[in-house]
Amino acid sequence: LQKMTLKKIGNTQVVSCMNPTAGCFTINPRLQRWFATFAVGLPGSTSLLTIYQTFLDGHLHSFSDEIKGQSTNLIKAALGLHNNVSSTFRKTAINFHYEFNIRHISNVFQGLLVSSPENFKTAEKFTLLWLHESERVYGDRLVTIEDLAKYNALAQAQCKKVFPSFPTAKYYAKENSDPLMFCHFSEGIEDIAYDQVKNLLKVSDILSECLNEYNDTNAMMDLVLFDDAVRHVARIVRIVRNEGGHALLVGVGGSGKQSLARLAAFICGYSVFQIVISSSYSINDLKDDLKGMYNKAGLKDEGVMFLLTDSQITNERFLIYINDLLASGEIPDLFAADEIDVIMNSLANKVKASGKVVDRKNCWDYFIGRIRKNLHVCLCFSPVGDGFRSRAMRFPALVNCTVIDIFQPWPKDALYKVAQKILRPVELGTDKERDVIERFLPFSFEAVNVATISYKKKERRCVYTTPKSYLEFINSYTCLLDEKRGEVTAATLRLENGLSKLRDTSKRVAKLELELKDMLENAAIQKENAEQLAEEVSKEKEITEKETANAQVEKEQVAKIQEEVLQKQQDTENDLAKALPAVEEALAALDSLDEKALSNCRNMQKPPPKLDEVFAAAMCLLADIMPGHKREKNGKLKDTSWEAAKKLMSNIKEYVLNLKKISTCIQDGTIDERNFKDVRKYLDQEYFNVKEMQNKNSAAAGICNFVINIVKYYDTVKDIEPKKQALKEATNQLNDANSKLTSVMDSVAKLEARLEKLTTELKEANRSKQEAMDAVVTGERKLNLAQRLTTALSSENQRWAENVVALKQKDKLLPGDALLASAFVAYMGPFTKPFRVHLMENVFRPFLEKEFRKISNGTGEGYTFPLSQNMDVVASLTTNADVAQWNADSLPADVVSTENGCIVCNSNRWPLIIDPQLQGISWIKQKESAPERNLKIVRLGQHDLIQKLEIALENGYTILIENLGESIDAVLMPVIQRSTIARGNKQFIKLGDKECDFNPKFRLYLHTKLSNPHYPPEIQAETTLVNFTVTMMGLEDQLLNLVVEKERPDLASLSNSLVQQQNEFTIQMNQLEDDILHKLAAAEGDITENVELIEGLEKTKETCDIIQQKSELAKKTQRDILVTSEKYRSVANRSALLFFLMTDLVKIHTYYIYSLAAFQQVFYRGIEISGSDGPTESELTDDEKEAKVKARCDKLLNNITLSVFNYVRRGLFEADKLTVATLLTLKILVNDGKVDADEVEFLVNGGSSIDPGNMGPLQEWMPESIWAKVKALETLPRFKGFGDSMQSDSDEWRDWFDTEQAEEAQIPGEISTILSAIDRLMLLRAMRPDRLMNSLASFVTNTMGKDYISQKPFSMSSAFEETNKRTPMFFVLFAGVDPTPWVEGLGKEKGISTENRRFVNISMGQGQEAPAEAVVKQFAQEGGWVMLQNCHLMSSWVPKLERLLEVVSEGAHEDFRCFISAEPPPMASMINMPESLMQSCIKVANEAPSDVQSNLIRAWDNFSPDIFESCNKPGQMKACLFSLCWFHAIVSGRRRFGQQGWSRKYSFNTGDLVICSNVLRSYLDANPIVPWDDLRYIFGEIMYGGHITDAWDRRTCNTYLQEYQQNGLFHELELAPGFKSPNPSDFDYDAYIKYTENSMPPESPLLFGMHPNAEIGFRTNSTEKLFFDILAMGGGSDGAGSGEGSQRNAVRETMTYIQERLPEEFEMVSLSLKAKPLLEGPAGPYIVVALQECSRMNALISEIRKSISDLDKGLKGQLNMSQAMEDLVSAFNMNQWPGRDPFSKCMWEKLAWPSQKNLSSQFSDMLLRVDQLAKWTEELETPKSIWLPGLFNPSSYLTAAQQVTARDTGVALDKMTIETHFTNMWDASDVKDYAKDGTYIQGLYLEGARWSQGEGAGDAYEVSGTICSGYLCNSKLKELMSPAPVIYIKIVPIQQHWEASSVGFLRHDPQIYECPVYTTSFRGPTYVFMATLRIDDSASTVAKWTLLGVALLLQTND
Repeated sequence: LQKMTLKKIGNTQVVSCMNPTAGCFTINPRLQRWFATFAVGLPGSTSLLTIYQTFLDGHLHSFSDEIKGQSTNLIKAALGLHNNVSSTFRKTAINFHYEFNIRHISNVFQGLLVSSPENFKTAEKFTLLWLHESERVYGDRLVTIEDLAKYNALAQAQCKKVFPSFPTAKYYAKENSDPLMFCHFSEGIEDIAYDQVKNLLKVSDILSECLNEYNDTNAMMDLVLFDDAVRHVARIVRIVRNEGGHALLVGVGGSGKQSLARLAAFICGYSVFQIVISSSYSINDLKDDLKGMYNKAGLKDEGVMFLLTDSQITNERFLIYINDLLASGEIPDLFAADEIDVIMNSLANKVKASGKVVDRKNCWDYFIGRIRKNLHVCLCFSPVGDGFRSRAMRFPALVNCTVIDIFQPWPKDALYKVAQKILRPVELGTDKERDVIERFLPFSFEAVNVATISYKKKERRCVYTTPKSYLEFINSYTCLLDEKRGEVTAATLRLENGLSKLRDTSKRVAKLELELKDMLENAAIQKENAEQLAEEVSKEKEITEKETANAQVEKEQVAKIQEEVLQKQQDTENDLAKALPAVEEALAALDSLDEKALSNCRNMQKPPPKLDEVFAAAMCLLADIMPGHKREKNGKLKDTSWEAAKKLMSNIKEYVLNLKKISTCIQDGTIDERNFKDVRKYLDQEYFNVKEMQNKNSAAAGICNFVINIVKYYDTVKDIEPKKQALKEATNQLNDANSKLTSVMDSVAKLEARLEKLTTELKEANRSKQEAMDAVVTGERKLNLAQRLTTALSSENQRWAENVVALKQKDKLLPGDALLASAFVAYMGPFTKPFRVHLMENVFRPFLEKEFRKISNGTGEGYTFPLSQNMDVVASLTTNADVAQWNADSLPADVVSTENGCIVCNSNRWPLIIDPQLQGISWIKQKESAPERNLKIVRLGQHDLIQKLEIALENGYTILIENLGESIDAVLMPVIQRSTIARGNKQFIKLGDKECDFNPKFRLYLHTKLSNPHYPPEIQAETTLVNFTVTMMGLEDQLLNLVVEKERPDLASLSNSLVQQQNEFTIQMNQLEDDILHKLAAAEGDITENVELIEGLEKTKETCDIIQQKSELAKKTQRDILVTSEKYRSVANRSALLFFLMTDLVKIHTYYIYSLAAFQQVFYRGIEISGSDGPTESELTDDEKEAKVKARCDKLLNNITLSVFNYVRRGLFEADKLTVATLLTLKILVNDGKVDADEVEFLVNGGSSIDPGNMGPLQEWMPESIWAKVKALETLPRFKGFGDSMQSDSDEWRDWFDTEQAEEAQIPGEISTILSAIDRLMLLRAMRPDRLMNSLASFVTNTMGKDYISQKPFSMSSAFEETNKRTPMFFVLFAGVDPTPWVEGLGKEKGISTENRRFVNISMGQGQEAPAEAVVKQFAQEGGWVMLQNCHLMSSWVPKLERLLEVVSEGAHEDFRCFISAEPPPMASMINMPESLMQSCIKVANEAPSDVQSNLIRAWDNFSPDIFESCNKPGQMKACLFSLCWFHAIVSGRRRFGQQGWSRKYSFNTGDLVICSNVLRSYLDANPIVPWDDLRYIFGEIMYGGHITDAWDRRTCNTYLQEYQQNGLFHELELAPGFKSPNPSDFDYDAYIKYTENSMPPESPLLFGMHPNAEIGFRTNSTEKLFFDILAMGGGSDGAGSGEGSQRNAVRETMTYIQERLPEEFEMVSLSLKAKPLLEGPAGPYIVVALQECSRMNALISEIRKSISDLDKGLKGQLNMSQAMEDLVSAFNMNQWPGRDPFSKCMWEKLAWPSQKNLSSQFSDMLLRVDQLAKWTEELETPKSIWLPGLFNPSSYLTAAQQVTARDTGVALDKMTIETHFTNMWDASDVKDYAKDGTYIQGLYLEGARWSQGEGAGDAYEVSGTICSGYLCNSKLKELMSPAPVIYIKIVPIQQHWEASSVGFLRHDPQIYECPVYTTSFRGPTYVFMATLRIDDSASTVAKWTLLGVALLLQTND
């Protein structure tokens, strides 16, 4: 207020408007008085004719006269059709958009104004345009085909009426009708002209070309443009080409709305814009996107289509902006001021050019005009669910400012054409076979749609099939067929190759056998030749050996000579070697000569001294060596002069060569010795040395060096000449010896050559022989190998041949088999097994067989249609090896689970797994656990979800989104839809505002724990729903494995190993066969020579045979194991039954929900507590083994059943425990075949004969309703003639009927001997339903055992043993129950408390979320207990807690525990806790029991014997404490009697009891005697009384204490009839418990001091509720029942009934005038009451009349259906007074009086009240006796009586009170006079007692002239409420000794029972006044009537 400032508003007028058919229909008069109100109705027909005549004539001025002349008729026809449509199609709650007004007429004429004279030449064509436009405006809004047919009939009739000469029937024919269609592209998209379509095929071709153009530049759209699709495109184009034209496309997801809208935008040249939803997309982002579209459309003048789907509306506030955009195009505050300025400046020139003044308004209007022209919104909404309707009601522009186009389900023809187009390139056999397959596709689609309706009725599950589902089915079929054909072809080729190799081998064997025979003959010849030749060689060898010996002697002699020659040769060579250096040096000297130096030397005319002699010496050596230099004949050299030397050196090179030649001549001995003699004379000279010559000439030095060394060499050679000679001689001798030896050796050689030749011939002969022998061996080996190969693979040969034939046959069958398999994958996922079987075996397969059989009949014999006779879907979709692997990955082995696995692995769409038992997700986790899959498990809302998804998309990992709700974040839809974008070889996918790489290996799994989620069609179309909910048979098989695993671990282990072995064998056999075929295929050349191959094949075959033998043995062993396992089948069967019973309990209350994992734990616990029995198997005979197994199974059955029941019972409310026990018993009896199911059905449903016939003598005492039920029993065999026997024994049956405990009484007649226990229940159900609860308890006890009825007190420690770090404990909070002490007490025992900071107790509320989460995380790490109380207050946060517990429990400390408490929701069907959390919790509903015995034991169990020892008076303490516990049990159990027990629900709890025990002990210790008064006051007023808010309930509580807390406790005080307080000196602590268990009387109202009638109503209602709950758990029966139509008829009948009988309101003005003079009279106060009552009755009548009138209009479509109207409909359907439901918006209950009656009774009661008021107000004369229950406010009448008496007596009003006396008048007509000092009232009822009559009334007495009589007395049995006589209300002065209280003045008179008076049996808030009732104090006490709960009621519940 401080921030508010005063503002003055001036010169302002407020104009408002409202729709009289929608929204709130009431305006506050205080508001309306400020307005001048004008009711603006629709224009009349004349006005409308004038308006539209003006528009149409103006448009038609250039058209032909023929068309102009029809303008008036067109307008009349349009108005007539509009009226017909408006009256025929009324708005309803479902068809809320069926509202037709002037806007729609205008839309029709807007379409007419698009026409042009060029295209419309005739009136007939223009009339067709009107029909077309009318159909677009009206017909396109209709939601069903039936409604559209009605519209067509109206349009045709109107056309015939106004234009009878125009033929239109051909456009409305049911078959082969001409298209009534106009569009803008009838001749092509370039030629935009609105003209008629003559040929749909031509338009379809145009659109196909347009689609191709679109696909060239945009993302690919693969559309099939069937007729309806073409029409929708034309409609969308028609809408968006108009200014301000916005389309609302309504259809289920996948029907093509978006695709066709995009194509329409492309035709119009518009760009399409869609918002990109991301996790952070907000309103600001939307505004930015809108700005972008506005700028594009308004500034750039470009056409834009804004395509928006309902899934993109992530924030409902988005629609505020969309609503404004649709309504006017102007969105407030979209642009900031500076942005608006930019827009103004940008458009200024264009505004100016348009001829307008450039100002802000004109610029903005121009901008908005462009927006309306260019920006078109196309909304794509789904009609499923309430979202569309609620949005349309809140944002009316969604409907009012758009043109609706309802996308009807695709017609069968469209489905067929789509199938034809897609399957055209696929090979499907003959044309006839193709036709069958193509027709099956639409047939199956429609069949599934029919099945979904039945599925919803029976299973209450919603399944949708959409066109997208249909397309996915076709695509999956083509893919599967192609894949299977590829597999079959590859397998066939592989086997044929193997067979070819085997055939070749067989041929080779035959050929080898012939060749081998020839080889053997040839080998024999070769052997004989070789033996002859060998003999000859032997002889020659002997000769050769002898000659060889002789040669050897010669050889030895030669060797000796050779040795001597060699020695001589060695010596000579050694000497010669010594001369070699000299010659080498000589040659080196020559080599060192330089030709130039020699040349220079040669050129010397005169050499230096002695130089010439050196050359002269050289000349001596060259004599006869160098050509031309010879000796003379005398042997001397002719000339050795220098000149001769120079001449000799004329050729230097030749000169040097000749010098070098000297050494060679020396070696050869060819040189003349004289040369060396001649030269010596020179050598002897001193100067002839190298050194001397070097000084003179280098050339001369070299020559000198040569001469010296060559002479040395010659001398050496000359010295060894004798040796050489000797060597020569020796060599000659050696040569001679060698010659001789050669001769000998030649002779030997010839012999050896001959021998060698012979030997060669022998070798060749032997080789030939060996080759022949080898050829024989090789042939034999090849023959052997070939025979081995053919023998080894002989079985394979046959099997492969058979397989080839089978594969070829399979290939022919593939089209049909793949079709059924694809249908299974596409459609069967959401269905349960019975529906799957029905569709596959009773619908799909018969259709195909029937159609293919027609082809067979036409073709003749030999035709095999393409469908397997016993086609197994699972076998066609997977292999045994795959299934084995799935089972190894924890997929259950039952049939349904295997089918689900096939669907998950073969679906092209991402699977969405419905998995309440978490078996599916467990399998997926194992299946995708490979490291390369990198499985990530996420949830919606997880902060890193998008990041993980991006990584998985790019790398091809697996994402599992678990625990989905019923909606999916829009940002994920592109991934779920697989909306990939191809760029080159890569694919991308849009994730929010980011594009991610899409790896084809990416896998997405969606998972929900919800047991029955309702996913919209859009999600179901994009995913494959797979129902993993466990089935009965499937679970039975699973549990059989578990029980065998526990009971016979040896067999289980062996079975598991055998299964694993079989799986391995299967895989290995496949691998081996593949290996054989691969080797055969890879073999090259002659296979019979490939030893390694054949041996490998033999080994492989041998392995196969071994595996096959082992496999057969394993199968036999498995069969033996199965036989043994089957002996435990009964245990598994019972356990499965128990689980499904548990799952059905949720139908009673949402807290009763359990997981399969929890059940399995309890199942194991039941087995564990059974222990082990008796001796081992080996010690027993077969019969003993059988008996032992049977006994063991019986024990397991009992223990498992009891364990499960106890587990469930611990979480049940008290009211439901007997229901569950009864249901369990009945189910077990039916399952075991001990009771017929029909009998149980009769017991549960009850029965009533429509025509029961005459009752005879039974009519004296039996109600007619019971007689009808008795006659219904006669339909059962054992009750045949039952009604007649009852009539014969009427008195006996009456006695039985009146017996209090009829269930224990003997049944009259002979029928008692034949009735079974279930028959007795049915008899009680019919005649004494109030006793059925007790009988059911006895029935359960006798059948199942007492443990199923008697429950031990809750043990916190026992319950804690079942918890662990992953399993929280959930406490249900009840009044008087506080689980905190239980947890704290156990925690202290375990060492966990608040003191050591390991226990934290948090009471949840606002702001406690973060602390709670922190404690949970801390204790999960460190260990500790956290208790989160009152979690029902945090319903929005609890799902987060559930996820937190799941996360932290993975690695939590072993000491971590979480305890949760919450109050149950107000209604059992409401959910305030997450389903998954409740499934995982151990539930504790430790409600205070209602039976006394359990309550007493439970109360006593709170103490220990130590409490007695701690008291000074242990005996008194025991007696008083036991009495206190009895008191606690009584006040706790009294609640069961409803309002008669306690008028309100009080939270008495054990804490009150414990505190009272402490007070008791303190007071006993402190006082010498027991202070009873003090104790009673503390107990009754403070402790227990502290809970009590009602004074009468406090009186009851104190009365109990008066009865129980007194000295009689120590003297066997009778606490209840038949139950005394024990003598404390004789009883210890345990003895009290035994006494209670053994001596407690049967449970009855008498224990509470109440009449048996008190529980009749309670028990009867409890019985009905029990069987109602059992019926509810049965689940929907056959789905029959009243549909929407019958319910609506019932509602209308109720409305008619009420309207016809509803009285007129009282005329209050005339009544007030009539009353005015009487108000001052003595009856004035009564007059006031009458006026008040009439006023209140008027308000009620007015509200009833108005609400029914509004509902009538709503049902007719004249008003929108409001919530109040829908609540009224619901109340009428339930026959409930409207508004009694606390959530109802109806006002009836608020304006009416308190009542418990149903609608029919209360309306009749209202008519009686009106009748009383009418009589009273007729003359305003107060009735002598008033029907007090007929007043709204009965207290006001009593106050008026006090006022009248006060005026008469003069006593002050506040000094007077009421006193009641029961008169002896039982009928109001007996009252003749007004009562003195008071008034008479009638019509009241006594509950809990009756008023005595006749002789029992005693003596009459007179009170102020009124005769009174009677006392309170006990009620008659089964008379729940007895009528009271006329009561005299006497106004008396207040006495001083009376006690003033909140309920009146208490007399405390022992002869007066102060009785509360209530309006209804609900008591409590309906209290009126206190009556004083006489009692016979000699026969009863006030305490008796107090405990009986006696009260007066103004009305019954009937």
